[in-house]
Amino acid sequence: MTASLTPGWAHSGGFLSLGDGANAGVDAGGADRLEILNVLSRYAWSYDERQLDSLGSVFTEDAVWLGSVKGDFEIEPIRTRDGIVDWLRGHMDSQADQRRHNIINAVVTEQADRSARVLSYLLLTSATDEGVRVVTTGVYDTELIKDDSGAWRISRFFGGFDFPF
Repeated sequence: MTASLTPGWAHSGGFLSLGDGANAGVDAGGADRLEILNVLSRYAWSYDERQLDSLGSVFTEDAVWLGSVKGDFEIEPIRTRDGIVDWLRGHMDSQADQRRHNIINAVVTEQADRSARVLSYLLLTSATDEGVRVVTTGVYDTELIKDDSGAWRISRFFGGFDFPF
């Protein structure tokens, strides 16, 4: 990757849209809104604590995980809950540090009775005996659905990273 970082690369590259907030579903239910945001936090906690069963539980069976680094390098779509967990496990196996996926500035851009979309920032840090450092920053664009049991799960996860990790 030789291209320099361009501010607003994720939006200008068509990777996400903040929308105008008009269809954010404010009346769609506060309890659902909290659970939707909880699912994103559970993703981060489960990864960082290497709890694979919990990590898998945040995804639908047919979920898709995809990404990009600065819009220059596409991460091929990873399909199915099991495929995503296996792929993420591969990253965990190569990391001896303590990662912290800090999901911040979450904005619910769409919410209906059984579907939602959330944009958030990622601040990925690493802690070792030598100290703490920022690994990368980026954006998450997640689509969630409410299944027949009433649980919210991620059906599509896009990770847009500002720097390779």
